[in-house]
Amino acid sequence: MKAKLNNINLIVRDVEQSKGFYTEVLGLSDTPRSHPPDFAVLEAGGVTLSLQQASRMGENPEPGNVELSFEVENVAATLQKLREVKAQGVSEPKTEPFGSMFDARDPDGYRLNFYALANR
Repeated sequence: MKAKLNNINLIVRDVEQSKGFYTEVLGLSDTPRSHPPDFAVLEAGGVTLSLQQASRMGENPEPGNVELSFEVENVAATLQKLREVKAQGVSEPKTEPFGSMFDARDPDGYRLNFYALANR
């Protein structure tokens, strides 16, 4: 398994305010992808920066937390590998309009997201 880090997901208090900061102040560009109003994806030079409303997260994390998102070729194989090593916080896989995904935690408790895009 080789994972490719291509997205950093920031948990924020206000998506629109944060989007304004990253686009107007730092020059990142909003992507034309469709996503819910409490979520934004910005282009950041080869990596995307996602902004996710804190209230959208089931665990009610505090803003300031970081989630690392990894695009993988096979969600099921990655899920199996993480279960084999007894990774913490491994969620059940979900199917979303963009593809399939699941979450886990690294040894320090950082949130990790693994996904495969549909139609690739």
